[in-house]
Amino acid sequence: MRVTFACPSGSEPIAWALCLDESEPFRADWRAERGSGRKPTELPRLAIVPRAETVRARIYFVDGKIANAMASLTTDDRSQPTSCTEATT
Repeated sequence: MRVTFACPSGSEPIAWALCLDESEPFRADWRAERGSGRKPTELPRLAIVPRAETVRARIYFVDGKIANAMASLTTDDRSQPTSCTEATT
């Protein structure tokens, strides 16, 4: 299954992770981080993971904020991507 990460312009995510089930606590089954250093690498925007009925995402920002999103497989046509909700730490 392909999961593509999109974030509004002006946001500076440094990492994101995917959990392939609804159980708590959030357990990262896949993750990506932006490289650090003088010329940081870009944050990968595409994840290829095993097919799952539910996918939860957690996005980490430079300022310490964390955003969460959840999507379920559906057969309905989606004209707009699922958005994330933001939570502070």
